[in-house]
Amino acid sequence: MKIKRVLIGISALFLVACGSSTDDNSNSIFDNTASSMKQNIIGTWESECLNANNISTIMVITFTATEKLGYENLYSDLNCSNLNFKSDYNPITYTIGEATTSKNGENSVELNFTYPDNLNRITYSMVRTSANKLYIANNDILYGGETVEERHNDFSSSIPLTKK
Repeated sequence: MKIKRVLIGISALFLVACGSSTDDNSNSIFDNTASSMKQNIIGTWESECLNANNISTIMVITFTATEKLGYENLYSDLNCSNLNFKSDYNPITYTIGEATTSKNGENSVELNFTYPDNLNRITYSMVRTSANKLYIANNDILYGGETVEERHNDFSSSIPLTKK
């Protein structure tokens, strides 16, 4: 009888293990809900080398658990191999809002930035993720929508940021 229980237990464990599939990318894709985004946005995100008007830059954005955001552009030569200039916009705070839908129907989450200038200015945007990439609506950290009604909500030209 004891052997039957052990075999039943092992069989059940085997069936559960076989029934759940995992792939190497399962942790790289997370959903675009507010609760998931609050956890998964934390970390440093970086763009590829971006070239425009004979200037190259790499965007680096760091989200912390204390809702502080570090944002910098690293300006470089045309292939981003030599750092020539670093602009830094610290500290900015951020808040994650509610789940929403973008202009083009993508599931996303409200993202608001507060700047420590004399006005304590707030701008309104959205964020979404896909396949371990982070996208900020309208690519705009510094100049998002000035009111909730003007919230940036277009991801069509967003630069993909990869978690480092």
